[in-house]
Amino acid sequence: MRQTISHKHLNQWLDNIRLSRLTPLILGAVGVGKTQHAIEYANLHNLEPIIIPLDSMYEMDVVGYAVPNKTDQKFHYFPSTFFPVEGDKTPEGKEGWLIIIDEFGNCGASMQTAAQRLIFERIVGQHKLHEKAEFIILGNTVEAGANANPISSAVLSRCAVTELKVTSQDFLDYLASQGYPAILSDVYSTMLNSATVVSSDASPEQSMQEGQEGQEAIFTHRGYEQLCVVVSGKASVPSDCLQVLKEMSLDTDTNTAKSVLGDYYGSLFTNAVSKLLANVQTKYAAFIQADGKYPVGIADVYTLPVVLSKLFTHAEFLKLMNNFITHNLANGNTEELTSVLTAVETSTPELLAHTQFDRVKAQLINP
Repeated sequence: MRQTISHKHLNQWLDNIRLSRLTPLILGAVGVGKTQHAIEYANLHNLEPIIIPLDSMYEMDVVGYAVPNKTDQKFHYFPSTFFPVEGDKTPEGKEGWLIIIDEFGNCGASMQTAAQRLIFERIVGQHKLHEKAEFIILGNTVEAGANANPISSAVLSRCAVTELKVTSQDFLDYLASQGYPAILSDVYSTMLNSATVVSSDASPEQSMQEGQEGQEAIFTHRGYEQLCVVVSGKASVPSDCLQVLKEMSLDTDTNTAKSVLGDYYGSLFTNAVSKLLANVQTKYAAFIQADGKYPVGIADVYTLPVVLSKLFTHAEFLKLMNNFITHNLANGNTEELTSVLTAVETSTPELLAHTQFDRVKAQLINP
């Protein structure tokens, strides 16, 4: 069984393998972030990243180009310009290079053989690679498809091999670290839970492929992040995210979600947004029933502004708002209350007129 690793522990693994002088080979499904993590690792260690996508290159790109020499009437082999060789100066401010051999399993046996000389003998053309050039090999697993081919034992025997796995919690942590709105994490969790219900015996990775056939988009974490970019770009303020998601889920003419996530997960995306909208109705009723003394949570930042907007025409709106502010201040929910009210002030400031927020604003936002 192949050893697996998460993004959280991958840097430590790479540090250990660098000391062993073996070449790290990281396998994984499409879109789990192998290339991105390799680039981040290079930057972390002050190395210049060079990405070599083997599946889109010719063998001479790797072994060197034959150029005739009129003086000795022989062919001389010269390296491609993107390979650092002996005598080259290291990039300014960098300690060396990290050559990222990408899509290794997606190329044929002849290209793999050509790459072996480059990686393990450190020779390209008739030149030796620079001593400060290091390698990371990346490839897709055969099990994950993506036209992956078996990797030869000659390569495997010279590498330290691991498979990068992304758990749902890993991805949620990543979304939070990148500053994407929390509501997008809620949608992802709802989608994944729905997939697990549909295919209860499948792993998260298997369930992501469930129901997807033919030539259509495949669900990947990379694809979901691109949807996050779209939503974040269209929402001028964070509280607009729910409205943008609603519009996207009803976008039957262009079906952006299905184009990115595939038909199966695009449908789960739409269902997840519908559940969020239903949650707004539930919170609306709960807010009134609690007479405004609603305990706010950080997940309310994107739904409560919508709830409060719907409540604006309520006869006792001002009382409900004042009770809401007073109750949460008294219960120490300062951070959550600040986030919600700041989102409201940014999008629809009229909702806060004549409320206690005018008096506590300086205390909340600029303590």
